[in-house]
Amino acid sequence: MADLIYRKVINDIKNRIFDNEFQNNKLPDERSLSESYQVSRSTIKRALNIWHNKESYLKARIWDFRQSPIFKESVPIPI
Repeated sequence: MADLIYRKVINDIKNRIFDNEFQNNKLPDERSLSESYQVSRSTIKRALNIWHNKESYLKARIWDFRQSPIFKESVPIPI
C-alpha cells in the first residue's frame, strides 16, 4: 500500500508541474508537501528521491545514446 502512496504523490507533483501550479517553478518544502498530501514527510522524501533517481537514470541513458556512433550519423532528435 505504501508503494501506491508515493507513486500517487510523484504523479500528482508531475501533473502540477506541467500545469504550472508552483510559483517561481519551485516545489514547496517537504513539510508543506506532506501537509498538502496528508502523508508523512518520509513518504514525500521517498517519492522525491525515487523520482530524482529515475529521471537521472533516464538522462544518463539519453546521454549515452547520444555519444554512440550510430546516433552521431543519424538525424538529431530534439528532446
